[in-house]
Amino acid sequence: MQGCSNAGPYAKPQSYK
Repeated sequence: MQGCSNAGPYAKPQSYK
């Protein structure tokens, strides 16, 4: 999963996972 902005599992930028 790449490019997860706010809908990601963590509060990280879309550069995480």
